[in-house]
Amino acid sequence: MKLNQLESAILATLIWFDLFQWPLKLEELWQYLYFFDNKKDSSFKKSFKEINTDLENIRQVLEKNENLKRVVELKEEFYFLKGKSDLVRLRQERENISFKKLKKAKRVARLLSLVPFVKMISLSNVMGKNNFSKESDLDFFIIASKNRIWTTRFFAVSLIEILGLRPKPNHRKDKICLNFFLSEDNLNLESMALKPYDIYLTYWIHQLIPFCDKDETYKKFLKVNDWTRKYLPNIVDESNLINFQQGKKSSSKKGFLERFLCCLQLKFMPKILKEKVKEDPQAVIINDKMLKFHLQERRKKYREKFEEQFRVISEN
Repeated sequence: MKLNQLESAILATLIWFDLFQWPLKLEELWQYLYFFDNKKDSSFKKSFKEINTDLENIRQVLEKNENLKRVVELKEEFYFLKGKSDLVRLRQERENISFKKLKKAKRVARLLSLVPFVKMISLSNVMGKNNFSKESDLDFFIIASKNRIWTTRFFAVSLIEILGLRPKPNHRKDKICLNFFLSEDNLNLESMALKPYDIYLTYWIHQLIPFCDKDETYKKFLKVNDWTRKYLPNIVDESNLINFQQGKKSSSKKGFLERFLCCLQLKFMPKILKEKVKEDPQAVIINDKMLKFHLQERRKKYREKFEEQFRVISEN
């Protein structure tokens, strides 16, 4: 199948969200349009600015391109890969489930916003934003004040523990996972991106659902991560903020409490996390700028699935 750069981007976007069983409306397909260099020929060297990525042009391509019409279907208002019409009903079911989960996430975010030195709180474990299943837990991504990441984590985890919301091995439904903390002076995630491209992280940044924002931290986070826009030229970030206030000023020096809580948490941290730092430094990161605890690092696996599906479909 011979596709130009825009047609490949349309197909790539639909394939990516298909991995998460999420059909797209035309407006969503336009917004999340993903460009990646899947070939080495000159046709893929054209600047994205030279390509017409307007919504109406995308509609025309979907309606007129014979190659895409063979592999893409439209049902009601949703586009999806051929033979996946059942995903429309599944999306509608998950949107209803997500409504209740988001209400709970907002309530928890309100409480966590009271934790000392919290700068931003967002939900982070969905591709499709409202794509929750009944058994889904709720992953929170928290940004903390400079030199206060360990203090913030200690009080946040303690609060979730007191509320009985920490996940257990066999009980994760609706529980709160606090597995990613970032310091406000380390907002750029490009250095941790997989090479040559990291489609998962790129979408993850723009699929966050922010609930609490202090000192425009969310805006700053998006600004320093604008490297993602070379892949997502049409991205429009939406906000669900429930709290917008100035954070309390804190000393930029690392105090005794921060050092003490760092040592305390490291002492009682599960051995498996410490071992994972050496085994897979992309999955678990432990330092004074970033605390990332993902025992199952999914980015590489999903990129491989994406590339394989793109290859199979585009070579037909």
